[in-house]
Amino acid sequence: MEIHFDLGHVGTATGFEFKVFWGSTVLVERMASAAELMIAGKGESAVYSGGAQLRSESWGTSVGYAASVTNATDNIVPAITIDFQAKMLQATTETVTLRNFTVVRYQAQ
Repeated sequence: MEIHFDLGHVGTATGFEFKVFWGSTVLVERMASAAELMIAGKGESAVYSGGAQLRSESWGTSVGYAASVTNATDNIVPAITIDFQAKMLQATTETVTLRNFTVVRYQAQ
């Protein structure tokens, strides 16, 4: 499975945090400064009998490149939920928006 996403931040006064979940497992978790305008990222999974090995990459206009790998033990039956979350670091009228996402599932062979 592949996951691609793009976030946009409107404003310059407040930083934000974003997370992408594979079921209950955090695939990506990053903090961004108030100056961050755009974030892009992707994740991939290798499903096996005991769960899934997850790898991710993310970067932004000012946030540096980061990569990670983790193990998820979420049951894949029923289907896994992919969840995108973002929150501002303090009360504000600024926004973080999920501009685009793609989830591609490859059929088992």
